[in-house]
Amino acid sequence: MEKHATLGHGLYKLVMTSIGYFTERPLFFWLNVVLLGSWFYLLWPLFTPLYFTPKYFLYLAMLVIPALVYAYLALIGGNRINFGLLVVLLFVFAIGEAYLRLVVPSEQRLSGPISANGQHPYYMFTGVPNTSVSIPPLVGGANETENLAKLNSLGFRIEEPLEKSKPAGELRIFVVGGSTVFLGAPLAKTIPGQIESELARRGVSGAKVYNFGIVAAVSGQELALLTHLLVDYKPDVVISYGGGNDIPAPYQADPRPGFPVDFVTVQIGTRALAGELDLRSALASQLFKSRFIALIFAPREREVRLPMSELRKEVGYRTPDWENSIIEAYFNNLHRMCQVGHGFNFKFYAVLQPQIFQKSPLSDAEKKLNVGDADFASYMRRQHERAAKAISALQSTDGTDGFCRFVDFSEIFADDPRNLFWDYSHVNNDANATIGSAIAADLAGSLLLDSKRSAEPQ
Repeated sequence: MEKHATLGHGLYKLVMTSIGYFTERPLFFWLNVVLLGSWFYLLWPLFTPLYFTPKYFLYLAMLVIPALVYAYLALIGGNRINFGLLVVLLFVFAIGEAYLRLVVPSEQRLSGPISANGQHPYYMFTGVPNTSVSIPPLVGGANETENLAKLNSLGFRIEEPLEKSKPAGELRIFVVGGSTVFLGAPLAKTIPGQIESELARRGVSGAKVYNFGIVAAVSGQELALLTHLLVDYKPDVVISYGGGNDIPAPYQADPRPGFPVDFVTVQIGTRALAGELDLRSALASQLFKSRFIALIFAPREREVRLPMSELRKEVGYRTPDWENSIIEAYFNNLHRMCQVGHGFNFKFYAVLQPQIFQKSPLSDAEKKLNVGDADFASYMRRQHERAAKAISALQSTDGTDGFCRFVDFSEIFADDPRNLFWDYSHVNNDANATIGSAIAADLAGSLLLDSKRSAEPQ
């Protein structure tokens, strides 16, 4: 009994001492508490990462350890130390913010749902009309001029005028897809450019291939782009080169199958106007106006400022049903594009694109790429098998009348030792040449047989 009384007295004394200590803390200590509390509140979603990689944990440690040291110094220090910590913090922030705003140019966006870009109510976004953007050197351009991509008045990578009235003798081919369609340097070395060159070599008369790639676009956006814009330009053939966004996007970004990568951002904007943001999103939306804070959180910005965990819970994230529904959404959009082709009298050709997960052997450089963790790689391989089966099923149903064709080129680099990938999805100019030639050869021998015959001497 006496032992319990002693223990209780000791606990009471500890609590009272702690209360007394904190009540006597100076004003600047409590300001630091508010700052640290806000910081860790923003960090909380990052403790359930998408990828369990050493690089990610290093990034997280860089965010957490300095904050813990700061908290320790604030806890043991008096008013002068807390004031000094606050001054140093504000000084570092001011210098960083000034440097980023005055010295570092704003990030150049290829496309995305931001106010400076071309925005549309259905296919959502394009690049900025009538501008130029720099293509990453890893793609393979020889110099700055080659790596400069010009966008036309519609925001697409099309350098020649595109009129709705098709010139006589032109075989008009549109290629839709994501950044893997958009990229390549110069334009002639993109996949659409390589298709055009190979079709000309094979004697397909008048073939002009146009690049309608939109960075981050999924098949639903391709369908919307097709029905709301491209049919007005009377294509003879539409090629969908995809799967590279439909499959990984729900894992990494908006988890809802078939949704555009950044659709949740648009919804958050609507909720903000209605005053319905949760506390973390509201706090982040204000703090991220700082370029310095935005830079710090750039690797995981979406996780911090958007209700991703809430959306993932709603859709059954990473469950078998969720994985199946992703492929079903992709499958259905390809089917619909084929049907649009029937309605508007163009032929439709769909390609399942390659990913690094289907390449073997990998080059030394490819082995060093950060392509996510083992869980993501396993997911991508499972989904590839499902997508390949879906493409085969579409070919056996929609592809039997010679108006639509569905081709799986996902394993085109299965026995290729060259260094081709610079991340898990994007490839260099050499790979674009291989892909473009394969598409053109198959296209010339299938949907374009009549066009080829018309170009041959009689």
